[in-house]
Amino acid sequence: MLVVSFTVTVTDHTKPGQTLFNLMTLGASGTLAGYTVKGGGQALIAFSKVGYRSIQVDSGAGSVYVGDANTANDGTQQGLTLSGGDMWARDDYGSPITLDVYARASADSTVFNVMIEGE
Repeated sequence: MLVVSFTVTVTDHTKPGQTLFNLMTLGASGTLAGYTVKGGGQALIAFSKVGYRSIQVDSGAGSVYVGDANTANDGTQQGLTLSGGDMWARDDYGSPITLDVYARASADSTVFNVMIEGE
């Protein structure tokens, strides 16, 4: 089993949302437009299946909106809203799940942690 965990700080909440996959893999450089990633990069690991993923929002400046590419930064068009201290986990072993889940924040300086387990 492989486990990847990383912390994301939103530096510009007006930038487009990013997928967990992009944050995990492109985070190797430490930054994406509007996001700073710490702990990404080991992410060049190729998962054949992802069985568990979680997002936990630190107490602080804003909420994290989880959804598809249309997720907005104003609390509209998201599938899920996570406020400070909230955690969302998806445990789906035996049935592959995607990392094409978008995360976007309502405010700059929002911090959230991501953990992904797979094989």
